[in-house]
Amino acid sequence: MSDYSDLKNKFKTDDIPTGDNYAELIDLAGSAKDLGDNAVVDNKDGSITINGTKLVPVNDNKDGTIRVNGSSYRPVIDNNDNTLTLNGKVIAPVKDNQDGTITVNTQTYTPVKKSDYTSDLDNLVTKKQVSIPNSSLMDIGEFPDSMREGVNKLVSSIDSSKFNMLWISDSHYENLFDSTVAGAYPYGGMYGLNHAAVAEYLSNYVDVVVAGGDNTNGIDASLQHSISDLYSYATRLIVSSSESDKFLLLGNHDDGSPIAAQGVTVSPDMVMTNEDFEKAFMTGDLNFGETRDNGGLYFYKDYPDKKVRVIGLNSLDIPYDMKNSDGSSKYTRWLDYAYNNEQLNWLVNSALMVPQGYGVIICTHIPLTYGFTPSSKSSYHNFDMFEEILNCFVTGQSKTIESKSGTPPEFATTVNTKFGNQGPRSIIGLYGGHVHVEFLTKLTNFTQVISLADVNISVNNIGTINELGMSVIQVDTQNRQVDILGLGRATNRSYKY
Repeated sequence: MSDYSDLKNKFKTDDIPTGDNYAELIDLAGSAKDLGDNAVVDNKDGSITINGTKLVPVNDNKDGTIRVNGSSYRPVIDNNDNTLTLNGKVIAPVKDNQDGTITVNTQTYTPVKKSDYTSDLDNLVTKKQVSIPNSSLMDIGEFPDSMREGVNKLVSSIDSSKFNMLWISDSHYENLFDSTVAGAYPYGGMYGLNHAAVAEYLSNYVDVVVAGGDNTNGIDASLQHSISDLYSYATRLIVSSSESDKFLLLGNHDDGSPIAAQGVTVSPDMVMTNEDFEKAFMTGDLNFGETRDNGGLYFYKDYPDKKVRVIGLNSLDIPYDMKNSDGSSKYTRWLDYAYNNEQLNWLVNSALMVPQGYGVIICTHIPLTYGFTPSSKSSYHNFDMFEEILNCFVTGQSKTIESKSGTPPEFATTVNTKFGNQGPRSIIGLYGGHVHVEFLTKLTNFTQVISLADVNISVNNIGTINELGMSVIQVDTQNRQVDILGLGRATNRSYKY
């Protein structure tokens, strides 16, 4: 018989099949089952076999592409700049121009005038919620209620008659977390704006807030996203109703160059410029009455009632725009640390020209290498000069200081200290981050203090006070005593200067 329909016609009278007809029915049913079972076979290796042909229908290549039957495609990529890439072609489907118009693939339209409709939801802003264990995550930065008791306990210990500086370093804020990227912080980076909100609250009880660098993580291979993250963090910290000063320092992660850790060859057009940082940190505005070198990334500010000067430096002062012959960056802030000619001379001739009776707090991201072993991949330029300048400042010594032999010509410099006329002065402390470990090192003429990273690395700390790692530096200038009041994972420490 040819098919099932022929057999079916034999039983239209509802007769029960017997004999040869019954055998044919069983045979046909078995053949149909065999065909069905073998039509599509799961090979348990991501492929299937259809009628004897092996196929890999869709495979995620884990690099933003998919493979369909042996060919790779980039179906849709969000470029994080209001554009999409569809199979290699960049398109801008819809862009809100913030002026009542939208742009659809370069064509501008005015779809609906505001006067044409009424809505009770005009002022509603919906924020994307991300589910994280035991905590809320706000992409605008929120002071978590679960931390208020611990933060207020710290506040109660702050003595307002003394000079107080809030130090928050290495928050490594990242709006988008990707667990596949080297250097991501699965339990911390995305909370950076929340931590900035805590710092903003504490700013009501201190004289100055200093964010000591690595404010953002800079590892997602998108320059525009690195810029966006830094603007978000800096704005959340700086824009505040409190009367204290707020300053940010540059860290070796902030510019996006750590993407080199992923095997990416970095070029100057892939990292943030000094001008980008100056805009993000609002340095040109001199919002807090500080003194800067032409609105640059280093500064000082005096607090006459406490007789304290705070100096903030750029320890990533490299020629980031220099290229190798292949177009790659000759130096990256990620691995190359330096104080260059212009900054060192400004330090000697301006920032360290300090009134009698003042003590100086110096803040930087990359500390002097005391107490920790630097990475063999990192290079340090003129850090020995920087330390010698500080020693001359404390002892009141005038001296010519030069870069050591073998220093690359782009870093080679000479400074002439003039501290003999000024006389000895006090360094209250040299404060740094970068290392993510607490060190308190008493050097010959001053103390170096290195603090924990604010970014959290333990899932058990999420939503608790130990998610935080920041400190209030409390200075008693009369008794030359410094008490470091740790918050969260940061510990209490003290020393004399």
